[in-house]
Amino acid sequence: MVQTTQPVAPLLEQVAAAQSLGPAGTSQTVVESTLAAGLMPPLHAHEEDEAFHVLEGSVLVYAGADTVRLEAGDSFVAPGSVPHTHRSATGRARWLSMTFASSAGGYEDFVRAVGTPLPNGGAAPTSEEEAALLAFAAPSGIAVLGPPGMLPAELEPRAEPAA
Repeated sequence: MVQTTQPVAPLLEQVAAAQSLGPAGTSQTVVESTLAAGLMPPLHAHEEDEAFHVLEGSVLVYAGADTVRLEAGDSFVAPGSVPHTHRSATGRARWLSMTFASSAGGYEDFVRAVGTPLPNGGAAPTSEEEAALLAFAAPSGIAVLGPPGMLPAELEPRAEPAA
């Protein structure tokens, strides 16, 4: 079940409570982000849940088979290990994302790297840009699964192991 509306105070209380139960060797990270309409980070996944809370505008979150539209004041938690991405559905959106990471600074570096528009106007990243992004992602336990604009539904189905 997807719950999309949650007041800020209870969400922050849940995150504070989860911090004491977080995976060993991880730090809680809270990052405020702003994104222009249509821009998206690459499709990615990480072991820890990621909570989104929209402050301004509207954000579409694509998490596994779910597509959730969040308006200002709404929250959503993308479950850990589920491929996800998001984009602004309005001219500009501002939100908080909260997760656990092996390196809070490394996670913030990853967020900055994916938040910087590509110099070639948004076309596919060059191999050098892709390598730089992966260098930020790997130390934080983030698996980059596809380029900006790719949705979870576009991933190749995984083959089930033979019984």
